[in-house]
Amino acid sequence: MKPKIQQSATHRLARPVKTSATFFPAIAVAAVSWLTLSTGKAETIISVNFQGGNSVGLASTDSTGVHAATNWNNAVGVTGADLALKDSTGAASGVTLTAYQNDGNALGDNSADTGNASTQATLFGGSLDTNGVWFRPASFSVSGLSAFTTYDLVIYYFSGMPDWVGGRTGDFSVAETSTRHYFKSMSGAENLTSFVESASTTPGTFDVGNYVVFTGLTADTASVMMEHTSDYMSVVGFQIIGTAGTGQPDPFVTWITTNYPTLTDKTAAGDPDGDGMNNQQEFAFGLDPSSGASVNSITAQLDKTTGTFSYVRRAPAVTGLTYTVMTSTNLVDWAADASATDTQVIAATNDGIQTMTVTLSEAPVGTTQRFVRVKAQ
Repeated sequence: MKPKIQQSATHRLARPVKTSATFFPAIAVAAVSWLTLSTGKAETIISVNFQGGNSVGLASTDSTGVHAATNWNNAVGVTGADLALKDSTGAASGVTLTAYQNDGNALGDNSADTGNASTQATLFGGSLDTNGVWFRPASFSVSGLSAFTTYDLVIYYFSGMPDWVGGRTGDFSVAETSTRHYFKSMSGAENLTSFVESASTTPGTFDVGNYVVFTGLTADTASVMMEHTSDYMSVVGFQIIGTAGTGQPDPFVTWITTNYPTLTDKTAAGDPDGDGMNNQQEFAFGLDPSSGASVNSITAQLDKTTGTFSYVRRAPAVTGLTYTVMTSTNLVDWAADASATDTQVIAATNDGIQTMTVTLSEAPVGTTQRFVRVKAQ
């Protein structure tokens, strides 16, 4: 976690081959194979606006942010006061904003610069700043995040009063991860009309923008610090985009961090070996995310007479996923083959890998074309 979070890919294992006068595209030799993984977990969005001074808070119906959402939480409390946060539906989230006025931080007012002509202008109208002290870090913490299997943290910033200039630099860090984002502020009214990501994680390289994103976080607490090289740099708000979970360890996260600790990208949507299959797809279908040669889960191609084929997967008890055989005649309309049989033919390995033999409810002989895919969800 991504709106719903969904990763899907189409993996072509063989080309259609003409047999007599009829095509038989299916999972087979002389066929086409698709392995598709879709994850449809629900998202929770929690949004916080640092409202200060004379600035105007966001109304419950105001929608703004990179992940457009309503029911923003306006942080207007006093030093040391924790703020229980609601989510974008207005329901209590169980997440708490803490320590957002530590070390001399204050809630500043930029409304004279931004105005309130739009919800984005209102968001940038107040800030968590450094109380007029140059180079002092601004910080805040959020706790109670263990209910999410993973979450992304979007942090909005800008260079505000008194001269409203751009080009100021700094970096954001989250204590629970080693990643740092290096930013350069936008200038003037640019902040009020568009959201631009500062994506650099390279020291000394500063991307111009007004927000950064930390992805794939899993810790119960996120402790954020903004350090900068000039005065009047401010944090104006943040959003948490969480994938709903049970509070238990995510099987994917446990698997990839345990077995592939040196991968450059361990996120579910990442593809560090560049083979077109993302990490979660490789997890689901018994592949190796560190090897570009590990792309084929089909171990026995379709027998057009019997309607059987075999493929490799990680056991549902390991992945927490459900595997469904689906068929289509046009690659647009897919239906689950509810009567297909799915039998384990080779015992699972220590990594939970199974070899499954599937028998379709109807063999493709006599049909004009048939496409088959296995979906894990």
